[in-house]
Amino acid sequence: MGLPHEQIALLVGIDDKTLRKYYREELDLGKAKANGQIAKTLYSKAVGGDTTSLIWWTKTQMKWAETQKHELTGAEGGDLVIKWASEK
Repeated sequence: MGLPHEQIALLVGIDDKTLRKYYREELDLGKAKANGQIAKTLYSKAVGGDTTSLIWWTKTQMKWAETQKHELTGAEGGDLVIKWASEK
């Protein structure tokens, strides 16, 4: 369901420490199943051509990144002049 352990414990009427102590394996399995289902859906959308899914996949799985180049010039495209505060 994607709920925090504290909320799951509240719903079933036990302390969250008890939940984690006795149901660790089930909690881990549930999270793995949910992650797997999300990954499957994302993959299906990406191979289906969904632009947002494709962008997310390339950035997170293929380590692609958007790059930006910044250039600074002085007045009217001339050299950049740097004046230190002590030069006032």
